[in-house]
Amino acid sequence: MSGRQNRIGGSVGLEIDALWAALDSQKLLCGVNQRLRQTDRGVYLEVQTCCDEIALGGEVATGSCCDAASGACTVTSAEGCLAGVFTAGAVCEPNPCAQPPPPPVDELWRCCRVVDNCHLPPPGCFTPDCGTVCELKTAAECAAIAGAFYVGQLCADGIGTPCDLGACCLGGSCSMTTAAGCAGVFHAGRACVGGCAVDCSLPPPPPAVGRCCLPSGACSISEEGACLVSGGAWVEGGDCVSPCPQPPATGACCIAATGACSEGTQAACDVLGGTWTQGGACQPNPCPQPPPVGRCCRLDGGNCQNETEAQCLANAGVWFWYADGNCQAGPACPTMGACCDGLGGCFQSVFGDCPPAPGGQSRWNAFLECGALPNCDLGCCNTGGVTATTLQAECAFPGNWTAGACAPAAPTGACCLSGVCTDSQTEAACVAQAGATWQGAGTTCAGVTCPQPPAPTGKCCSGMICVGDGMTQAACDFYYGQWYQGQSCNGGMC
Repeated sequence: MSGRQNRIGGSVGLEIDALWAALDSQKLLCGVNQRLRQTDRGVYLEVQTCCDEIALGGEVATGSCCDAASGACTVTSAEGCLAGVFTAGAVCEPNPCAQPPPPPVDELWRCCRVVDNCHLPPPGCFTPDCGTVCELKTAAECAAIAGAFYVGQLCADGIGTPCDLGACCLGGSCSMTTAAGCAGVFHAGRACVGGCAVDCSLPPPPPAVGRCCLPSGACSISEEGACLVSGGAWVEGGDCVSPCPQPPATGACCIAATGACSEGTQAACDVLGGTWTQGGACQPNPCPQPPPVGRCCRLDGGNCQNETEAQCLANAGVWFWYADGNCQAGPACPTMGACCDGLGGCFQSVFGDCPPAPGGQSRWNAFLECGALPNCDLGCCNTGGVTATTLQAECAFPGNWTAGACAPAAPTGACCLSGVCTDSQTEAACVAQAGATWQGAGTTCAGVTCPQPPAPTGKCCSGMICVGDGMTQAACDFYYGQWYQGQSCNGGMC
């Protein structure tokens, strides 16, 4: 058990609250025995706390951790004993660890000790000169200065450099170990005894918090380090009741000449001569892009101008664009001409960009402008009753070409004749056949059933006797007669 007395005098509540706040900040959960007693100097509160600190998540089991190389013992948890041998519940006084064989008295090896040159005017150590240092010592020399001796090891970074040694607070107790071997709170370069010793009996006070004004103008309550990392301005103990200074509004600034976008304030955008949109961003670029300038080839085959596409088309040219598309860098303009598009329209192009007619005829006319080319008009080519919309030059003999679109073709459908169906027949062509019936526009034989004609009749003879007239072959077969299609009995005799 560890005891601690607090003079409470006339501020009993403040001292008790401070103690409990300190305990609660480390999330300690242990039994506390309080006993008030009256003395001639005032009222004291004696607080007895349990030796073991128990975290809210469960008890932290400790024990001894033996370093096989040095024989050193450290009180830590099983998780903190990374490279040693852990014994749960064991302590280090006396040292239970197996000791390595003593080195020769004159061998110099790594000795880590704590340098504790601390000035102690009241109320405590205010100008510490504390730390750790690595030296080469014999075992006896290292023990004499309370150092940690490591047989077979040297100072990795050189003599006089800091060692990874410090005070480890765990469960209210203090032990000297390395950062890797400490399962509690490690204090690099600090000692468990001396002027600059770490007091592990009580949890360290919580870090100070205060008002943090972020660059965005938002306010938060945080520690100083977290605030500074975020680029904020920190005031200890401050609050967020009053708002933080707000940064000037930013937005997207569009430069009309280049289409470039930059984010900043309106004042900065005005300096650039741009158009500013509050709250806008440049990803993706919202700025209107200027039309690209490319090579415009005119009809004379050699007249090249650096123009936008709209300017080029207005001048009856053909526009080309690529990364270095200008008249100085590109090749000479090819021969230009008028191309009939087969839809009644015309456009300027080079020969290779003018698609031919379905029959392979060229629709390109060199050195001509579309306005001087009348034969791009479409008309109707009638060849033996079959019509098609073509250019006049593409209406092959003996076709008859007339300007204007062809009349719509008559609808087609299925045609039934004597029980047989024929597809793609116009109504006129179908009914021109005697006995045929047209099934309607858009019908197909796959979707209709043509009515079958009646079975043929004739006479049925049994020897010389006529069994009957107008009988089908199936009816005559029933009488085992001889059937003669289309014939009739002559006076009842065959």
